[in-house]
Amino acid sequence: MSVNNRVRNIVFKSVFVFLNTLFFGTSANAADAEPLKILFIGNSYTHMNEMPSILKKMVEKSGKKVIIERNTQSGASFRVHSERKDMYAAINSRKWDYVVLQGYSRELSFAPEHIDTATVPFVNKITDSIYANNPCTNVLFYMTWGYEGGFLDRVEVDTYEKMADSIERGYRY
Repeated sequence: MSVNNRVRNIVFKSVFVFLNTLFFGTSANAADAEPLKILFIGNSYTHMNEMPSILKKMVEKSGKKVIIERNTQSGASFRVHSERKDMYAAINSRKWDYVVLQGYSRELSFAPEHIDTATVPFVNKITDSIYANNPCTNVLFYMTWGYEGGFLDRVEVDTYEKMADSIERGYRY
């Protein structure tokens, strides 16, 4: 299977899992239901791949009401996101049912000891603000994938497969 097909399969599976998470056990009478409110916070993996638009079309096609917004900045890590005033304004703009977080791919390809200091404090700052706005918000992580040729500056992630596996371990951690 080519790298592009593998990436498409990963994206499809991620969206499928996300949709099942959103709609399992929801009311059958979608016309009377309040719309789901979903905010995507991410970088180019979110906005260049049009994930919010794709999800909105899928949800609306299922007959459900949805409000989906995004607040993105290309190349942003969780640290950069945690310093963005516009991101906090987006979080506080409504009571979100779901906030989907996506950081810089390589930041979660490191060992847990590095993630503990370089990522977790900033994710905590972001999630604290989400829960302060609405303690019932469900926070989800949009797991990205490895670069087609890996990241050659680090031998532990210098192929697509190694980088994808490492990112997955980081997100699971």
